[in-house]
Amino acid sequence: MNSLIIDTSTKYLYIALVKDDVVLSEKIFEGSKNHAGNSVYQIDLLLKEFNLKTSDLDNVYCGYGPGSYTGVRISVTIAKMLASFLDVNLYKVSSLFLAGSGYDNKNVAVMFDARRGNSFCGCYGENFIEDKLRGNEEFLNLVNSYDDLIVVNESNFKVNPLKVIENATKVDDVEAFVPSYLRITEAEYNLRHQNDQKS
Repeated sequence: MNSLIIDTSTKYLYIALVKDDVVLSEKIFEGSKNHAGNSVYQIDLLLKEFNLKTSDLDNVYCGYGPGSYTGVRISVTIAKMLASFLDVNLYKVSSLFLAGSGYDNKNVAVMFDARRGNSFCGCYGENFIEDKLRGNEEFLNLVNSYDDLIVVNESNFKVNPLKVIENATKVDDVEAFVPSYLRITEAEYNLRHQNDQKS
């Protein structure tokens, strides 16, 4: 079974190729503005490295957010295209969980900057906290008493592809699969802010 993992929720493009229970390769590329043009190209290169084609894939695992509004749409769109046109299994996984899956701490708290003192955040392990948009201080106060805690962000994320696969959820309705945004877009926020100032 050949499985592809893709996540574009942050400024990093993460892709991995797994055959059965063996991680063949992981690649990380920095540059969120290049995700749209770079993702398909890098997936193609990764597959060619192992003499594979997209038609050889059995499963696609997609980090579907939360994170960058544009970024999460890219990975979800690619995953949906592969699942639809190649009839492969599609699985979704929290991008926050994915980013902290490489740590074996009892508690892994993951935070992606969401601006204005907020983060997309969640905690996994002995003390589970669901993915949500929260104030940075509020979240850190929630987790700082947890045993064996590590706080993960874009600068120190670490992925365990096998753990991602183990914890992913199958997407039965590919067409209805959408990213986990957890908030309105920046443009919507600015428009509401302008309207509030006028009233």
